[in-house]
Amino acid sequence: MGTRHLTVVKIDGEIKVAQYGQWDGYPEGQGVVILTFLKDLIKTEGLSEFKARCRSLRFATEAELKRINKDPKWSENYPELSRDAGGKILEMIAAAETELLLYNQLDFAADSLFCEFAYFIDFDAGTLEVYKGFNRTRLGKDQRFAYLEPKCDKDPETGKIKYYPVRLWHTFELSKLPSEKSFLQTCKEEE
Repeated sequence: MGTRHLTVVKIDGEIKVAQYGQWDGYPEGQGVVILTFLKDLIKTEGLSEFKARCRSLRFATEAELKRINKDPKWSENYPELSRDAGGKILEMIAAAETELLLYNQLDFAADSLFCEFAYFIDFDAGTLEVYKGFNRTRLGKDQRFAYLEPKCDKDPETGKIKYYPVRLWHTFELSKLPSEKSFLQTCKEEE
């Protein structure tokens, strides 16, 4: 189902992944994909290697994107740039044998009418944060996406902004990630 979302990774104070996803962005979909990936990574002691791979990531330049877009097989040659990657971008990063170039789509979090969920892995804080769209209230200055300008239309009658950036919904500590059942129950309860 077309539930748009964002997968973000921050490490050493830098955003290294800001991946737009087109499909199954709700917690039962991409949320579980991301949770499962992280739990498996921690269980197999692959966390330090994954962090190293994240540190080496970079966003593609405009010139690189123009070149890639001219490739008739770009979706086969650059699956990490596909809207279909979703949370599986994390698996692609873990398995990459060469440098991956990524889109920086962090601004998508500003449009909570269309960005229905966002999953933010903050290795600096040791957290997995879940954000929810359809946010009709301004974010406080201390909130993660408060600096983003809302990107959706204004109400034609009042001139007021209809939707603000995605709002923090729940935070999970990486050191104590919940079971899938608990994760889904927590998200359901908070809805």
